[in-house]
Amino acid sequence: MPTSDRCIKAIIPDKFHTFLILPFLFKGENSKLTSVKLAEHYNKYNRWESEEFEVNDGLRYNEFLYFYPYVRKILYSKKNNKTSSMQFLRWKKGEKDQWKLRVVGNEYDHTMDIIDAFLHLYDMGVGVFVLEIAEENLTKDIRNYITFLDLARRIYVPFINPKYKFKDEDPEHYPFDAITGKQCPKKIIILKNKEEVCTQNFECKVSQPNSPELLSNVVKHFLDIYNDEFTFTFNPSPGGMKSNSYQTFVDDRMFVHTYFSIDKSKFPSNNGYFLHNLSEYFNINPSHTELNKYWSTDIWYRMIFIDSGEKSCQNDIMQKKIIDDSTYTRWTKFKTFYGYSRFSSMMMTDSGVPDYLYNHFQTMYYQIAMVLFFYRGVLLNFSMRSSDISHLLAVDGKERKKGIEQARELHSDFLAFRNRCWFREITAQDQGIEIFNLWNRKLDNVELMKDIESEIEGLYRFVNYEQEQRENDQLRNISILGAILLPITVTTGFFGMNLINSFKGAWWLFSVLTLIFIVISVTLITCKKGESLKNYQDRIEKFFKDKIE
Repeated sequence: MPTSDRCIKAIIPDKFHTFLILPFLFKGENSKLTSVKLAEHYNKYNRWESEEFEVNDGLRYNEFLYFYPYVRKILYSKKNNKTSSMQFLRWKKGEKDQWKLRVVGNEYDHTMDIIDAFLHLYDMGVGVFVLEIAEENLTKDIRNYITFLDLARRIYVPFINPKYKFKDEDPEHYPFDAITGKQCPKKIIILKNKEEVCTQNFECKVSQPNSPELLSNVVKHFLDIYNDEFTFTFNPSPGGMKSNSYQTFVDDRMFVHTYFSIDKSKFPSNNGYFLHNLSEYFNINPSHTELNKYWSTDIWYRMIFIDSGEKSCQNDIMQKKIIDDSTYTRWTKFKTFYGYSRFSSMMMTDSGVPDYLYNHFQTMYYQIAMVLFFYRGVLLNFSMRSSDISHLLAVDGKERKKGIEQARELHSDFLAFRNRCWFREITAQDQGIEIFNLWNRKLDNVELMKDIESEIEGLYRFVNYEQEQRENDQLRNISILGAILLPITVTTGFFGMNLINSFKGAWWLFSVLTLIFIVISVTLITCKKGESLKNYQDRIEKFFKDKIE
């Protein structure tokens, strides 16, 4: 029986196409930075260009009609629409320029074409950066391309030597265990017409987690803005986002949306056997005791979870459960497989399938990914804001007042998102619905939405309760003032306005009324601000009780 380690070296894909996806949060100065304003800054920086979605061919026609009309509003931008909540920008790469991405790792070096780069900007303070990479007429085995994905997606060093000391830049301990273990590249280089434009040297220096140097220069090359009018940079400040900056909310890896075409006719004993074995597994659903016959599932697991080294699951029963739960199986008899995880989507087909499946990968399924990452970014942004507001409400004074205002603003933003952007169904197509639900579940967006909705509603109720308490205290003070003025009102009503002449011969009554007025006034002044009369009364009773005892 063949083993997966031996067979993976013999499987040669025909086509490889991937989108490296980096969602991020952004913030402006003092007020919100809208997608339109940020897009204008990128256009002025002359590296990006806003682009309007136009239905100018059959490919775009099919993509546009695939989604419900209300979903299109968050997928497609209008170039001259100042009120649009989403902006789409394309990288100015030059028609004659050749851009490439070179990944250098430990015993690894591979270069691929950069097809394009995109920016999706949303008014909710969320952006998505996309780098499109592809290669055809492949000559290397599939393991090479899994390794490329695993290394190219890294945006910072995932872990270092536990013995390394930051203080003295420890020369005794090599810090980069991740590079030695082939889980992080040595370098990622952007080439333009064979010349280096930007290089991220992961071996150069260990950056602190809260340092702006943490993020890869490759990402900064595309996202940072430096000019006299506006500066927009990466800032991972733990105390909250600074003005005109962005933060990532992924770990050390970008998301990947990847397509593989396997030509079974070229290498029937390798490629053909692999596709047949995997198809048989999903259509027979074998028991745990028969898993050793389906070596292809090991390779499929590596593809879904981008495991270039050892598999991240070393239990057959658990692996079967994970694969079954992560794979969309509608077309497995036709040798077409879809796999989804928290940080990847994988589509693999027999090269003999219709071309429209590859088109769907680049259009409809790409847009489904944008919706899901937009959702996740907004929800995590809400969660961060909720946490910051909770800290403000825990203190008194101006900070608390600021927290109350922000809580109301957060509640308003959440309602706008839930009513305008949050959709449980984005297309009428069965396959689109099923893929959207599967990937949404993998990202855990629905559960995250429920938790955040509960958090925000709780904050909003607390703020309203505080407001009601303040209003009740004001009404109580008005009632007390009315009680103070009541004797005077009664007296003037009984004796008339000429009180001095009325009290001639009745000095005792004037004295009693004056005493009542003084007692009530002193009581009101003595009460602390915000303290109810009942609390004050309890304190007086306790004072006299202590004296008696």
